[in-house]
Amino acid sequence: MKDSFVELILDTGDYMCQWEFPSSPSDPTVREPFGSITLGARILPLGHIYGDVPHRRMDGTVSFPQTVEYPVVFGRLQNNMDIVLVDAIVEPFMTDSGFLRGSRAMVGLGIREVPDQLYSRCRVQVTGLDPFFGQPPLRETVTPRNSPFIDGAFSVRGNPASTHVWNDDGIGIRCSYDMQADGLNFYHHELRFFPVVTLNSPEPLSVDGWLDEWVSPLVWLTTLATGQVQEATYVGLKSTSGVTSSQGATEVTAQVFGPWISQAPYASTGRRVDELGRPLESVISLAESSLSLPSLIRQSKAIEATSNPFPELYRLALIPDLPERARFLYLLQAFEGLHGFENDAQDEADAETHRARRSAILNGLAGALEREDIQYVRETWPSRPPSNLARVLAKLNVALPAAAASAVESLRTTELARAYPSETSVYEMLRLIRNDLAHGRRSYSDSVLVPWNRLLDRLARAHMLRLLRCPQSMVEDALVATD
Repeated sequence: MKDSFVELILDTGDYMCQWEFPSSPSDPTVREPFGSITLGARILPLGHIYGDVPHRRMDGTVSFPQTVEYPVVFGRLQNNMDIVLVDAIVEPFMTDSGFLRGSRAMVGLGIREVPDQLYSRCRVQVTGLDPFFGQPPLRETVTPRNSPFIDGAFSVRGNPASTHVWNDDGIGIRCSYDMQADGLNFYHHELRFFPVVTLNSPEPLSVDGWLDEWVSPLVWLTTLATGQVQEATYVGLKSTSGVTSSQGATEVTAQVFGPWISQAPYASTGRRVDELGRPLESVISLAESSLSLPSLIRQSKAIEATSNPFPELYRLALIPDLPERARFLYLLQAFEGLHGFENDAQDEADAETHRARRSAILNGLAGALEREDIQYVRETWPSRPPSNLARVLAKLNVALPAAAASAVESLRTTELARAYPSETSVYEMLRLIRNDLAHGRRSYSDSVLVPWNRLLDRLARAHMLRLLRCPQSMVEDALVATD
């Protein structure tokens, strides 16, 4: 049985093709050069062009380097599949050769005929979906116990609770398992299940529309739910509009290549650890909660649409290979950004009160101090009320369950806490550690910082779930250590 997702159209690799570049105001010629394209995992589509390469002429002359941009470029691979390159940029270094790249590529039979490259259905697989779904695809397996077993029957029973369906404002979402069965082999029998999310839209969307509006938020939600960075392994777009055959309307499928898509789909294994040995659990279980996945995705997009810097900074802190020092600083910067965003109005009101009182006191000192002394007080007395990281963290965690406070207190027993024996508050320790690391006064090994980063990460996850309006029980689960 082939170890791949059942709808994978094309493996990663280098492919020969023929391109078709449409005419444009800067280049009125339709050009059809030959070339090649590299379709890889997690990378931009990159290619070469040979022959009649698009280029611009100025006053009858050609100069290099230059670039020629196209919203969409079509091509045909040698295996007869269509390729659609989105946001294509040609970099000719001669009139008969050049480089080509795009933000996305789509590959499939007949996809060139899809009107305006708008697709009504998207199928996506993301790592970490098994615990996110919350229920396995099978609820019962039966193996013969009698001897000889060859006379018995092997059977399984499917689990309908593993499938989740929503329809929200016209968008249909289905979380389910595809099945692959090795049914015609009388020496070997196997069932394999592939977790997949299928989305349907009444208004067809472009590839960027699907990726930006639905796929990226889904990947982010599974990352938050599992506490590990997840990624899309496969994205397929489907359309029947404008595509016909002798049998009538025909559905075509486009496999998407681009950054953050690994092209490495997987079958479920039931293991509770990922490929790196990290615990694979999810605080969000679609099967065990009343949460609506469309609502979660919409709320995630609503948060992204604000000026709140917290999600973006938290994403940076989740980069797997990030040095622990940088992770520590990013996490604390994320908390400061979240506090500033949520308390902006109150902070401004407090600042106005502070400025009014400051001005009154300075005016009262006019007859009691020399002019130079008053100027010194004015310059050294900030116009905003004092605040620091310790106060910010303490105030933020009031919005979390009581488990947050006890989790913070657990850091007192760590090696790093012993480096600050005079501090009675863990929040003050965090402030001093941040200042020491940010200004280069001290440096700590990764192993010393890891316990602190794990705790800060749990707090950040809890805040993110709070922003998503998840139940309090899920926020509490995020605060529980699993490492």
